[in-house]
Amino acid sequence: MASVSTVIEAEWRRVLVEWNETGEPYPDGASLPELLDQQVRATPGSVAVSFQGSSFSYQELQARASRLAARLRREGVRPEVPVAVCLERGPDAVVAFWAILQAGGAYLPLDPLAPRERLEWILADARAGCMLTQTSLAERLSSVELPRLCIDALAEDLSREQEGAPLEPPPKPEQLAYIIYTSGSTGRPKGVLVPHRGACNLAAAQRRIFGLGPGDRVLQYASSSFDASVWDFLMAHLSGAALHLTPPEAVPPGPKLLRVLRDERITMVTLPPSVLESLPEERLPELATLVSAGEACSREMVARWGAGRTFVNAYGPTEVTVCASLERASGGEARPSVGRPIQNTRVYVLDAELRPVAPELEGELYVAGPGVTRGYLGRADLTAERFVPEPFSGTPGARMYRTGDRVRWTADGRLDFLGRVDRQLKLRGIRIEPGEIEEVLRARAGARQAVVVIQEGLSKEPRLVAYLVMEDARRLSVRELRLLLLRHLPVALIPSAFVVLDALPLTLSGKVDLAALPMPEAEGITPEASAVPASELEARITDIWREALKAPDVGHQDNFFDLGGHSVSAMQVVSAIRRELGVRVPITLLFEAPVLEELARAVEVLRQQGGGGGRRVERVERGEGLPLSYAQERLWFVHTHMPEQRSSYNITWTLRLLGKGFSLEALKEAFRGLVARHETLRTRFVVPPGGKEAVQLIGEAWEVELLVREVKAGQVEAVVSELSRGTFSLETGRLVKAAVLRVTEEEHVLVSTLHHIITDGWSFGVMLEELRHLYAVAARGEGGALAPLRVQYGDYAVWQRGQPLAEHLAYWKGKLEGYEDGLELPYDAPRTASRAWRAATVRHRYPSGLAEKLARCSREQQATLFMSLVAGLGVVLSRYTGRQDVCVGTT
Repeated sequence: MASVSTVIEAEWRRVLVEWNETGEPYPDGASLPELLDQQVRATPGSVAVSFQGSSFSYQELQARASRLAARLRREGVRPEVPVAVCLERGPDAVVAFWAILQAGGAYLPLDPLAPRERLEWILADARAGCMLTQTSLAERLSSVELPRLCIDALAEDLSREQEGAPLEPPPKPEQLAYIIYTSGSTGRPKGVLVPHRGACNLAAAQRRIFGLGPGDRVLQYASSSFDASVWDFLMAHLSGAALHLTPPEAVPPGPKLLRVLRDERITMVTLPPSVLESLPEERLPELATLVSAGEACSREMVARWGAGRTFVNAYGPTEVTVCASLERASGGEARPSVGRPIQNTRVYVLDAELRPVAPELEGELYVAGPGVTRGYLGRADLTAERFVPEPFSGTPGARMYRTGDRVRWTADGRLDFLGRVDRQLKLRGIRIEPGEIEEVLRARAGARQAVVVIQEGLSKEPRLVAYLVMEDARRLSVRELRLLLLRHLPVALIPSAFVVLDALPLTLSGKVDLAALPMPEAEGITPEASAVPASELEARITDIWREALKAPDVGHQDNFFDLGGHSVSAMQVVSAIRRELGVRVPITLLFEAPVLEELARAVEVLRQQGGGGGRRVERVERGEGLPLSYAQERLWFVHTHMPEQRSSYNITWTLRLLGKGFSLEALKEAFRGLVARHETLRTRFVVPPGGKEAVQLIGEAWEVELLVREVKAGQVEAVVSELSRGTFSLETGRLVKAAVLRVTEEEHVLVSTLHHIITDGWSFGVMLEELRHLYAVAARGEGGALAPLRVQYGDYAVWQRGQPLAEHLAYWKGKLEGYEDGLELPYDAPRTASRAWRAATVRHRYPSGLAEKLARCSREQQATLFMSLVAGLGVVLSRYTGRQDVCVGTT
């Protein structure tokens, strides 16, 4: 029989050594730019970035990043120099990430939606060397004295930039790769310093665990200000997969995000459980790998989303380079664990004296290995508190990170997450330090004491609740509190409910008794709330609230936040109001007018004023033609005056059709229904006799010819590329082409090409959904015509030329007031063709006398010119100078 000491020794060996035997080779001496360079050489032509119908290859990603890196070096970017990035979602943000690393600098992402005060504080704290931004955002941070480069304004210059030579020597493994600011327990966010070594180990672990490669499509969902976005960047670009960027309108969880997953054929995505919870159920057969991260995952979530795919539950604080452990979860009765440590990572479950605890007993989680970061920027005291010596490795100077998470070892060596040791919170995938919110409430709102916790409302949705003890002289309303916090904190950190108490409940030890905090009142339906909506607008907003809040009973005096509303559902509401009512509502309006009837009145005022979306689009008489929208006018101009570029504005999408029973006749019938439903598919663009401007004419329904071709599996991509290069005639119309590629009896590929003048990336989602429906009912032999649309795109073009045009003209007239010397535009100057055209540098000459003609334009014409500087200047120049051979490039 083994002695007690032998059993104990074996137990400690398991928890300290055996369960931490995670050694795997990884590029210890490399940097992230070197790993990207290796991937570019391996897969130069594979798609690297995809966004709203356009994409570019690894080779072009490297070229774009290299040109921007060369410019950054001239701006003084060197190793350890932070470069702030404040950009909206899009390819520029991805290029900026790799360009900064190639220049040797440290990537510092900023969320453009964050409050200005927070962004200014981060920039000052990080001491950034320069900032990459865009023209539309530059004004937000104009008070910060910092060199800034607007990427959109530099597009032409960067296209001429020589690709920078590789940085010699490349960044060292211990040098900074990026800085991520997390919520701070002291009331201020803190910057985590992440070196290349940990990120290289993470990338190697991702390749080994997930096995992605060319053909895989990784959805980048998280905001760039969270390290989950770096997880996506490395996941895709250091494995050869395509990184698909989420369009801004698909960020709020719900049907739009689901449509992106389906229509973009995403094969791998990482989402917080709360986002998964909000998605409607759908099979998504091409989604092969789903990673849940950011907050605790339930067994119900695994059962719902794990069938037929790899479901991974991942865990990791920013301080250990995104991920420390993970588990391939499967359905069962138990809640999924956070698994075992990833490669080269060691984890310890310790008590308050840093002694190991036995399996099944809870303790605090500590993480060691190459993923442990350097600590916090400018916070030596906090770094020393959280990053402590690792006593079990035997390596001099080794450190481990104290996570503050309560865990326990299971009997088979997995980590079971139990909660927080301190008060750090996780809500909807976002790490929240309640101290940051409490500090603002004390400093700005006059609260003597403040406590912020997560509680469930009647809808069972978790939400932030703030408990306050106010100074006698100051008593702000709930609305004033929300608006005050909005000026200092991100929307995700605004509590949904506020409770004012005379005193906070305390335990016998004198600490705040969180369990004794009362539930907020004013939840549910008040007697007045059941009143009938006062108007059609109020009724429609009521329906929007019901959908966003999952609340069947909503009354006109209900408060959005009392019903369980939070930052994510608020985004869903403003998005729905814009989509269904045609009114662009800022999210802050919901905080200013949280009661339904107040919000309805505010929306009505915006609608009457035409504010941000204004007057509703109404159907107009077709007559002898409708005007082109501004977007259509730009495309018509390029099509007319640059015939060599016509195929550049084709949009092609493909759809794999799997299974037996494919019906070509049903597909033809579906296209007939689609053409009959959408006027834009029956539109041609002509200049009437004696006229100068094109109009759009709506024709009768026509038959889309479906070309059928037999192809082999390896030929599909080449054939799709061939079909996408055809040209259209805008004058004769019929701007849709389609083909069916027969690969096998059970696999077909539908290829459809449309001219950009009649569609865009968002419209494809609508048409594809309708095509699916029409095909399904036709295949069943049922009559399934869709209801006629209330308005068509031509009605939108008329609306756009009306009140919105007047508003923009009024703005520019005001800007030009007092400008008496005409427009000083250069002429006889060299121009560079847009990179999108893939053309060599060419020279265009402005016609003689152009500047003089522009100077003689009326004030209204000049205002129109300025309004259009970012929307197709060539169209306006041709209109007001009488010349049709002016080309100033694309914007």
